[in-house]
Amino acid sequence: MTNQPAIIKHFQNRRSLHSNYFNIGLKLTIFNVTLILWLTLFPYQFSTHDLMTNLRDPELLKHIFGEWSQWLDLILNVIMFCPFGFGVMALGWSARRNDGLGWPLFWGFLFSLGLELTQFFLPTRHPSIADIITNSSGCFLGACLFKRYKYVLNVRTHRLFRRVPIAGFGCMALATGVILFAFSLWLQGRTTLANWDDNFHLVLHNEYSGDRPWNGWVECIQLADKAVSESDVQLLLSGKKSAMFDAQTFLTIQFDKTQALPKVSGELPSFRKKYNNANADNLSSILGHNDWLVTESPAKALTETLRKSGQLTLLVTFNTADTSQSGPARILSLSKDAGKRNLTLAQEGGKLVYRLRTGVTGENGRYPHIITDASLRANVQHRIIASYDGKRQTIYVDEISRRHTINYSLGAALFSTIKETSLSEFNTYRISYAALMAMPLALLAAMAVQRLHLNRGPANTLMSGYGLLLLLFVELGLVIFAKDYRLDIASVLFVWLFFTGIYLFLSHKFTNSFE
Repeated sequence: MTNQPAIIKHFQNRRSLHSNYFNIGLKLTIFNVTLILWLTLFPYQFSTHDLMTNLRDPELLKHIFGEWSQWLDLILNVIMFCPFGFGVMALGWSARRNDGLGWPLFWGFLFSLGLELTQFFLPTRHPSIADIITNSSGCFLGACLFKRYKYVLNVRTHRLFRRVPIAGFGCMALATGVILFAFSLWLQGRTTLANWDDNFHLVLHNEYSGDRPWNGWVECIQLADKAVSESDVQLLLSGKKSAMFDAQTFLTIQFDKTQALPKVSGELPSFRKKYNNANADNLSSILGHNDWLVTESPAKALTETLRKSGQLTLLVTFNTADTSQSGPARILSLSKDAGKRNLTLAQEGGKLVYRLRTGVTGENGRYPHIITDASLRANVQHRIIASYDGKRQTIYVDEISRRHTINYSLGAALFSTIKETSLSEFNTYRISYAALMAMPLALLAAMAVQRLHLNRGPANTLMSGYGLLLLLFVELGLVIFAKDYRLDIASVLFVWLFFTGIYLFLSHKFTNSFE
């Protein structure tokens, strides 16, 4: 190993040597922090509802202390935080002139802890003590590597790092993160109920236009302005009470077969009875199977409550008289006609159709909508719960295991602005969105490579980062315009890395840059 006096010959004095350590440490830390934030917090879909859901999770402690990732994930956590430990150690050594390992370990632990705590706000994510341990271990390993090889690596890297301006790339990395986060917030707005129309009537047993009659009997309808947890769903499906659901319920419609109109608890315009036939025999005071109800005026209070909340839970208890009904036949609908609605529960044969209007699904709530399995039986009581938390639309039919879910990823929110979406395309859109979010980082990588003078010659187009951008644009074009094509982001990245590695090896550019 090269000794310290020999190393100092490469610099004017010891002060220049320490200044170079600061330069390396700051740039490496900025780069690594940017990369870690992008990878761990993607797709930046934060929600206070996820925070409350995670805090109420009865298995929260099990997630935190009992779940260990796969070995590959643990190894990647260590490797990912190594540069952070190396960079922080370089910064600390340049300022304090000592080799203590407590400095990088302390900051690595705080950084990892902060990342884990933010996962309370992310869907399907939980903080884990295992991740904190492996991330901190990576920082410790990076600090040890700096302590062991700081003089050798300093000589090999000082020419490389001095070509990358700290302020310029730091500001660009920060601006990129802010722009991506703001973009994600805009897309999250498309998954809310903000586009609900308050001019729609609430209709039961039919569509407002009268052309989708349903033959059956609704016993009870309850609406809450919050999404409920699975434990609450289990209670409700079994006919028990849920304190959380009862506290959030703002509308209850209870039917009595001896009365023409239901009993309503909550702010809702009065119902009026309509008939599918004008026969005198049908004009009874009791709601018949072929009769339907509609509110006298638009259900504005109902719409405003749910639009403001952005969440809902719908509980419906009903019997169907015929499992061959189609249309779909409307059990209940908050709508204008067959093409415009806020909310609809309908029957198509032995299946249920559930449509919810959002920025993704459109004004008909159809692109996409949920169609359950054929579990309906005639003249048998069924209980369904439909829940929406701002990102997940779920419907349960009689049992917790009969669950159907749509996850509104930010990718779906983005591509739904281009074309009508289907449920089968949602995974493709999620991956495509990840590719789009990678493009700004690819541009920064290309600019850094250019700054390091590693992109000389036409063959370096691939190596410089523009090759990655080209591959991503080709893949995204195929996703949008080619039928049944599925983007494979992993293959794109690996192809780029493979050819980049081969080119660097053959050209010896990487080696020559240090000479």
